Amino acid sequence: MKTGVSNEVSSGIMVYRVTPQGEHEYLFLVRREGFLDFPKGHIEEGETEISAAKRETLEETGLNVDPIPGFRYEMDYWFSHRDQKVRKRVIMFVGRVNEQQSPTISHEHMGFVWMKYEDALKSLTYDNQKNMLMEVEKFLSTLDQGNH
Repeated sequence: MKTGVSNEVSSGIMVYRVTPQGEHEYLFLVRREGFLDFPKGHIEEGETEISAAKRETLEETGLNVDPIPGFRYEMDYWFSHRDQKVRKRVIMFVGRVNEQQSPTISHEHMGFVWMKYEDALKSLTYDNQKNMLMEVEKFLSTLDQGNH
C-alpha cells in the first residue's frame, strides 16, 4: 500500500440564533461517527470561501445563511484516511437565523441539536472546535454590546 499526504480545504458557517432571553444557541449537526460538527464542506473549483460556506450550509441544513462581516476563523488539523495523511484546512464564518427557522438535515448527518454556548463547550469532542466556538462567542458578544 502506498502512503502519502494530501491537502483538503473546507469552508462552513457556524449557525446561531438568539433565544428570547438573549442567549446564543448554536446549531450542531450529529455526524455518523458520533460527534457534533458545524455545517461545512469542500471548496469546489471556482468557489470563494464564502460561496462554498453558504452552499455547504444550505446543502447540509436547508438554511440559507449569510455570514456576518468581520468574522473569519481558520484552523488546520491532520487525520488519516485510507493510508494517507490528510492535512485539512477549515475556514469558518458565522451567521444568524431567526428562532422560527428549523434545519432540514441532509443524508450526511444523523440529526441536529441547538445548544447554548456553555453546554456546547462541554459537549464538543475536539479542542479545535472548542477554540473556534470560544472565538465566535467573543465576536458575537462584542457585536451584542454594540447593539445596546
